[in-house]
Amino acid sequence: MPRRTSPIEVLFRFWAVAFVFALCPYGFLFLLVGAVSLPFLALIALLVTILFNGIQWIGHQFVFRTMFSDDEQVQKFLRDGGDPWFHLSCPWPFNPDSDEVRMTVEPEVWHCSECGGPNTDIEQPCQHCGFGRWHCGRCDALLDDQFSPCQACGNDPFGERGTCE
Repeated sequence: MPRRTSPIEVLFRFWAVAFVFALCPYGFLFLLVGAVSLPFLALIALLVTILFNGIQWIGHQFVFRTMFSDDEQVQKFLRDGGDPWFHLSCPWPFNPDSDEVRMTVEPEVWHCSECGGPNTDIEQPCQHCGFGRWHCGRCDALLDDQFSPCQACGNDPFGERGTCE
């Protein structure tokens, strides 16, 4: 599956187009006469790019989270980390991704600090080495979560179930 265009790439493309438009037709003439400098035109193009994309991003967040709150496909896209402006609505030459690539969201990959293996959920123990799992303080057996009683020896962190000797 092809890689999705990142928001930084989209912003860079917007900036390049804004810079070219800043040069045509009078910007280039003002540049030649010395009324403006090239860094000034580049800065103005950057500010216009950030302002335009910022307004689009805020507007799309509002519209997609309120008006499409009943649409399950849109809500799944948002839950999976999709961005309504950069990944869905941004027009073609700035985001050249196909509709199929735009609608797919690849899960974020975290790497285990113990073995370096890839994991999709930072809240869960490592899928490769088990790092991050809870162990019984008494017999070192694996536990379901931090507060569950041990199935092997009956040790209970709250002393409510089983026998703690």
